[in-house]
Amino acid sequence: GDLTYIYKDPISVFLGNPGKKAAASEPLAVSARAYSYKPTATPDVMMEYLKRKREKSNDKEKTKRLDQEIEYHTMTEQKVQNILEQISRQVTGSSEFSRHHLTIKNPGCNKDVLSAFFSQCYKMQTHPYITKYLNRLTNLCNAYNGEKI
Repeated sequence: GDLTYIYKDPISVFLGNPGKKAAASEPLAVSARAYSYKPTATPDVMMEYLKRKREKSNDKEKTKRLDQEIEYHTMTEQKVQNILEQISRQVTGSSEFSRHHLTIKNPGCNKDVLSAFFSQCYKMQTHPYITKYLNRLTNLCNAYNGEKI
């Protein structure tokens, strides 16, 4: 765009404070007071959101629906852990093998195994918390070939 006329204006004009210098610490101080949420790991954001929504709800029907949804996702997360442990046990003979975080050494296997898991077991979009446990599949790919998994 043409910046011929606006390049002389201070940035504060565009931030809603014409003629004033924008204080850098103001927005940070306001935002720190406005929100008192604890940090949440990315895979747990959906569950935390549902729990907070349930806490704020005054409608009994909505609260019951949210309780059911939270229970469903809690049970599903437990099922995912069990499935991944069974896969690990079948491939390695031990469930302890795949609990440690490692780097991806075999990206082709990793892609194939994760694609199969998401298409045949659980979709990551509707169950984001399962990403916490996918390192187990990645670790299996590092030690075994994708066909065995």
